[in-house]
Amino acid sequence: MRNICQIVSKKGRPWGTKKAPPDMEMIGEGIGTIICSTKPPPNIARRPLVLTRARIVLRISVMKVSIAVGSWGLKRGEEASINGQMAVLVREEIKTLVRKGELGFTPELDEFQLQGHSVDLRLGWTFMVPRLWEIKKEGRVALTSDKFGKVKNGFDSIILKKGQYFEILPEEYVVVLTMEKIKMPGSVMGVLYPRSSVNRRGLSLDLTGIVDAGYEGNLMIPVRNNTRTQVIRVYPGERFCQIVFYPLSEETVMEKSRYHGKNITDGVLPERSQEEIEMIKKGEIGKLKVKFKLK
Repeated sequence: MRNICQIVSKKGRPWGTKKAPPDMEMIGEGIGTIICSTKPPPNIARRPLVLTRARIVLRISVMKVSIAVGSWGLKRGEEASINGQMAVLVREEIKTLVRKGELGFTPELDEFQLQGHSVDLRLGWTFMVPRLWEIKKEGRVALTSDKFGKVKNGFDSIILKKGQYFEILPEEYVVVLTMEKIKMPGSVMGVLYPRSSVNRRGLSLDLTGIVDAGYEGNLMIPVRNNTRTQVIRVYPGERFCQIVFYPLSEETVMEKSRYHGKNITDGVLPERSQEEIEMIKKGEIGKLKVKFKLK
């Protein structure tokens, strides 16, 4: 079965589509759609693409796919993406950003952490255990988790010392901090994933968020012991999750997170807009949408 190659402009306009001829050498399976930012030559833009002999070489890099196509006149190193998806930074590109000081880790990475297209992060010394009750004048009162209630620290922070470990009880939920403080470039965002070995032990890491471009600080990771009877012991310093880096189409100035550079063991911080909170609590979502319409 022959591959179908489609060349489209950065704005999505098709340059041409044709089955790869028998004498076309393709490196890699299922190349599919190639989206390239290069302006097409006039003769290609105005008529259907006719393939003669061509050679396509794909290499994922910083938002780049190295392309060499003789009969199309495209040059190696032009920006592109595969199937409309962003490329992922690979090992050498991560090292380059670190050497330039654009991407930073404190403490510095070691040889065990840098993978082919990700960085393993180590478990830190701080564990945050949800506080379930407190003593008031009425007696022992259960603590209710209410994002828009009175903002307070609903966790007990446990900071381990050298040589200590932490045992996560069956079905227990805790929040852990990464050992590394990370400094993100303004042109790269990160996505966290659990290591498969951590999942196999019965732990789940709820990594549903992203690490914003420009963020600086530790990362806070929710962890749950999914077993019903087994206590799972973890050690500060063990590699327990990985971060994958996705370059943005251009550098952006992000509004800094509430937790940017903060001590996140302080607990949940208030939202920026008290007016938004009040409208949500009253159910006035329609009014909120009108008043804060995106401009």
